[in-house]
Amino acid sequence: KDHSRGSKRFKSTSYWTESYWLKMIANDLIDDPKSKTGREFQRKFRIPFQAFRKILDLCRNSHETANSPIFNYCPRDAAGQSSIPLELKILAALRVLASDLSFGDVSELTKNLISESKCQRFRRDNSTVFKVYAKLGLPGCVGSLDATFVACNKLPQTLSNLATGEKGKGLLLNVVVDHSGRVLHVQEAVLATINDKTSVVYNEFVNQLSHNEIYHNAKFKVFIGPNNEDFIVLSSCYIIVDGGYINIPVIISGYSNPAELHRAKYKFAGWVASIRKDVECFFGILKQRFRILKNANNIHDPAHVNDVFMTCCVLHNLILIENDGHKLWEKDINWELLDPPTAHEEI
Repeated sequence: KDHSRGSKRFKSTSYWTESYWLKMIANDLIDDPKSKTGREFQRKFRIPFQAFRKILDLCRNSHETANSPIFNYCPRDAAGQSSIPLELKILAALRVLASDLSFGDVSELTKNLISESKCQRFRRDNSTVFKVYAKLGLPGCVGSLDATFVACNKLPQTLSNLATGEKGKGLLLNVVVDHSGRVLHVQEAVLATINDKTSVVYNEFVNQLSHNEIYHNAKFKVFIGPNNEDFIVLSSCYIIVDGGYINIPVIISGYSNPAELHRAKYKFAGWVASIRKDVECFFGILKQRFRILKNANNIHDPAHVNDVFMTCCVLHNLILIENDGHKLWEKDINWELLDPPTAHEEI
């Protein structure tokens, strides 16, 4: 077809074919995470190349099977040029999350990158979670709950006063993670002036635990005496939190003044607090990996902030699974290797 403008012929060129990102992912060495190209890819986009491939396959499959694909695709644009490759669209969304390169379509990209149906289901095998926490001395525990603050500079003026808390203007997001740092549930963002005691009342995960709608087949032993026969069997699971939450049966926290209590209660409070640090470590890892959550963003709609945070959590789980980080605490510990006997003890 002749795309002519007067006497000059309009040339249809695909300038992104020379993109550095496309050349990078075409490199054969990128499959090796220890190679220079593999390390550069993970440094730029915060995920390993194998995880990027899974996202790419997900987007391609959704385009072929779903009525509403994650990314709309057409071979040619209005000017007759070849459309932007799907790989570049995904890499652009990942780059925005990794480096906080704010622009108008950030919420649209992240919302389309991981569909809502994929974001809502974080839960893993029940038996695996219970075994890990049973080894830690907390049978029946399924995770740790806490809230993190995400700074937002461009929220609507009508929400300015309600969204301005001690840390500034922004939103709070409650997250439940297991001991390996894998996300189990993300509650929708709330305004920064809402405290933990109020937000947990509307937490879907906590309400489902209270009504025994999830993990309802769980059974675990709680010892109440020194003998092996001194135990009771319970079926109501719980999560561990800090002292800022309300006291309900499915939420357990340490004692408020452990130093003034009995030694056993003091040790229990310290033990719960040390295990609860999983969620604190998760927030640090997530914000260091995706700088859009660490720095104040310019997103206007709170719902879009929720989409961005949800997408970062999905990518975090994907990276954890790709590196087998979710299986670290499932293996039995060989104490002889960690603490070998000394020569005096052998004698």
